[in-house]
Amino acid sequence: MQNIDFEFLRESYRPAQIKILFVGESPPASGKFFYIENSLLYHATKESFLQALPYLNQQTPFLKTFQDLGCYLEDLCETPVNHLDNSTRARERAKSLPSFREKIKQISPKIVIVVMKQITPYVQQALDAENCQAVLHNLPFPRRHRQQYVSELKQLLRTLYKEGVIK
Repeated sequence: MQNIDFEFLRESYRPAQIKILFVGESPPASGKFFYIENSLLYHATKESFLQALPYLNQQTPFLKTFQDLGCYLEDLCETPVNHLDNSTRARERAKSLPSFREKIKQISPKIVIVVMKQITPYVQQALDAENCQAVLHNLPFPRRHRQQYVSELKQLLRTLYKEGVIK
């Protein structure tokens, strides 16, 4: 697993037009990764999409569906921080802001879904700094709050479907 270029893999699933930007804290220190389909976030997100949008073809790989719907996951921090103590973690989040702001500037998302409530202030700061008027939603990370994450994301996806944001 050490030989995987996580950013190359992530980039291979980047939609031509990103409608919904999901923002995580960082790739996990465990080596698991959303775009390898082996992380808690991947499984909870897939479950939410399949419950919210039952018309999705379950024969199509989920990451392809995620991409086709205009969804993309970026991380606030480029290197794992979830193994760090709280003060070091906060410093790393703050240090990542210039790089993350550049990503926001390039993507210019209309909808941002933060998948860890604790990073919402950092994401909001980046959006404000780039004068990005994206609608911001935040969800609890599914490690301890899986049922809440799935339920809230499912409801949000249904709303976005009704509004025509995703089809």
